[in-house]
Amino acid sequence: MTTNGRVRNNDALIPIGIEDRDGTQHSYQVVIDTGFDGTLSLPLADIERLGLRENSTRRFELANGGEYLSRTFNAVVHWDGGRYEVVVNEMGKRPLLGMELLSGRRVTLDVVEDGPVTVERLGAAPGPLTAGG
Repeated sequence: MTTNGRVRNNDALIPIGIEDRDGTQHSYQVVIDTGFDGTLSLPLADIERLGLRENSTRRFELANGGEYLSRTFNAVVHWDGGRYEVVVNEMGKRPLLGMELLSGRRVTLDVVEDGPVTVERLGAAPGPLTAGG
């Protein structure tokens, strides 16, 4: 399966869907963040709008050596041809897709404005809960 996106303002963006508490899917453009080892992060306003259920807290080490404590929430995302249960971290001002969700996938991008971004599943990638999203 392949997911296609675009580079905008030096950000590699790809589309995903996130289910709200009632199971309705909402479309998001997320930034691929190779420095983030989690699955997905969302700003608090988006978490509240989706009505996600709180899970726990997680400690992150920042690039500058500092630490950040983030609340975590359970969510279902639609991407890469399937439906995945993930842990979302409350963090930042825009949605980020991290390395854990990219595990077992190849990411290619042309870092020019409107350049293509492609994420393709490799044989080792974890499969979805249900195919076809």
